[in-house]
Amino acid sequence: MHNFIKFAAPLSAALLISCAHFISAKPASAEPQRFTKGYIGASVGLNKGGTAPGITGRISFGDVPVSLRLNAFFGSNKNVNYTIAIPTLTYDIGLGKRANLYVGGGYMGVGATDGKNSVVANRGAALIAGAEGEISKNVVLYGDGTLTNDLAIWKVGVGYNF
Repeated sequence: MHNFIKFAAPLSAALLISCAHFISAKPASAEPQRFTKGYIGASVGLNKGGTAPGITGRISFGDVPVSLRLNAFFGSNKNVNYTIAIPTLTYDIGLGKRANLYVGGGYMGVGATDGKNSVVANRGAALIAGAEGEISKNVVLYGDGTLTNDLAIWKVGVGYNF
């Protein structure tokens, strides 16, 4: 019971603060209250196999809270070079004009080569959830987690927004 109280007390406090924020919120305006810029950036992905460099792109559709994202990671393991591509469609939840949370889904594919043979593997559906925020003019930080049927990739990066 003591462990439950230690868990429930901070959670209850956080919920009360969140509710107070929404109750005191100002009426909606015609301007979107979310980050609406597209960007391209460099990232680092982490999974059970280690880390891999990557690139990330986001295309925003203006007033519609939906974005098209592409994550690509590159690496090698025992003389095999691989590329992981994860295109996703996300729903963007505004945290103000300069930040979003996002959730969505898409597909993950993997290509691999050892210099002699090449293989493209179908990995299947991917779910993504993350956050992004503009930290200065034209600079955005982002991070997310992507889950597939047998792999989880955690990513952080910095990008140039336009």
